Amino acid sequence: MNRLCLVTVSVLFLALAGSPTAAQPEPSLDLSAAEAAEVLDAMAPTNAALVYYQMFMQETDPRLIGARYFYEGEEIDEKTIEYAGMTPEEGEQVLLEAQDAIEKYIWAAGLPECDFGLQYQDGWAMLLPHIQKLRDICKTLRADAYRLAADGEYDKAADRLEAIYNIGQQIKDDRVLISSLVSMAMAAFASNGVQYMIEHDQLTEQGQDRFITTLEALQTDDPFNLLDSVAMENTISLGWIAGELAEGHSAQQIMELLQDSDNPAMTFRMNGGDNKNTSHSIEKSTLLRDAERMSEYYKQVVAFWNDPDAVAKLEALGAIAEIGGFGEIGRVLTSATSKTKQSELAFTDDLADTLDALYAYRPATSTDDGDAEEAEAKSPASPAATDPSPQR
Repeated sequence: MNRLCLVTVSVLFLALAGSPTAAQPEPSLDLSAAEAAEVLDAMAPTNAALVYYQMFMQETDPRLIGARYFYEGEEIDEKTIEYAGMTPEEGEQVLLEAQDAIEKYIWAAGLPECDFGLQYQDGWAMLLPHIQKLRDICKTLRADAYRLAADGEYDKAADRLEAIYNIGQQIKDDRVLISSLVSMAMAAFASNGVQYMIEHDQLTEQGQDRFITTLEALQTDDPFNLLDSVAMENTISLGWIAGELAEGHSAQQIMELLQDSDNPAMTFRMNGGDNKNTSHSIEKSTLLRDAERMSEYYKQVVAFWNDPDAVAKLEALGAIAEIGGFGEIGRVLTSATSKTKQSELAFTDDLADTLDALYAYRPATSTDDGDAEEAEAKSPASPAATDPSPQR
């Protein structure tokens, strides 16, 4: 190896190795209490998914479902109390008892990583148990935000809404469309709460600034990783079919699985349409070639995504896919991207409206450290009972 090559390899090694990092504090019998606290902080997890999973394993108070009714409707009446199965006072107490868990959710929502370790190799039999769990957490966070806002604790209320935005940004890293859609729905759910606080003069200057920063960060070309998820949809579908064939499954078995209406893996595939007429006769030797025709569908989706008439073009693509224009496999596995685009456009409009309201807002107070005026006794209600669940 000549000298130039040796120098090049040395420089490359140093670049990969990086600069020396400061030694992390280690447990020791000689630590002071303050030093021990620093060690524990340094050892805290940075992957929010691990924290969420630990919380999922703990029993959740079933009364939270009822307590949330008092913070989601337009008004509290006898029917609300009947649905909730408790009085408003009891509902408030349930939320108060859940504060330890709520604070943990807020902390996890602020962590820099969130990797749920999805098993993409399982294809559309891949488990996504965290999606519903996180949706429930967001509902609890917003209910508690309304409770706190009603008590004049405006910045604590803002903490909970900001956590919902953060959880949505974490879940988008799953890189599958359903998670990207839930991410968008969570942001809309949080924005509904922000709009409510604006309308009821419940934002401090600090809360206003925080929400402006959070929402401006969503003004990017693809804040919910939708296009990355489109590419992953294609990759998962093709890789899963190849894996099933390698394990000895026949083409007919794969086609039957794809047409099984009881298969939860197919819940979010092409409009939930009836695929019973999809051919069973496709040969194993041609199955992969047929599946690879889906790639053209997704390439055109990406090409059309930012066009002014994107929805119409995507609807036309979907119609072609439904009649087998992108293969028999494509009839079943291609996603209804026109609806996804419609959801994105609706969110973009809502985001602009919320930001305009934040820019125009003039806080009546700058702190909620206990000096806020006594709030009205009645529980708050959302202006619209939105739900962080996607339509697909």
